[in-house]
Amino acid sequence: MGLEILEDLPAVDVIVVGVGGGGLISGIAACVRQRRPGVRIIGVEPRQSNALSLGIAAGMPVPLQPSSIADGLGAPFAGQWTIDLCRRYVERIVLVDDPVIAAGTVFALERMKQLLEPAGAAALGAVLAGQVPLAHGETVCVVASGGNLDLSRLPAITEMAARLAV
Repeated sequence: MGLEILEDLPAVDVIVVGVGGGGLISGIAACVRQRRPGVRIIGVEPRQSNALSLGIAAGMPVPLQPSSIADGLGAPFAGQWTIDLCRRYVERIVLVDDPVIAAGTVFALERMKQLLEPAGAAALGAVLAGQVPLAHGETVCVVASGGNLDLSRLPAITEMAARLAV
């Protein structure tokens, strides 16, 4: 995915990625930063499912009981390889609450006409909520992945998103 981003968006300054166990972000970050060291890679993790940020802080896997509407980001721990790669290549990880994630899902559906599961919309929600530090004029790529959403969950997600003014 990192190669595709650089091919499709060669002027990219920042890549924002939803984070579970760290596999996707570590692969993107290692690839992109090897080719374009100045690109900033920022992860977005659910506050109650923060396996990677805990692992980075400890320098080793830390088990936890994940809890978030973004169940696709609910890794019970981050592996040592992803921790090491992210410590080297990821600028920061932003922790977000579930309403921010829900707002990303609703925005994608209403404005982009894309159905994203909460895990796939976490990065988008964080950017929309202003929780990802961006400079004026930067070219930003938000990785929006995952459409495995049970539609019966959509009313609760919409209600949760309504708590925010995004």
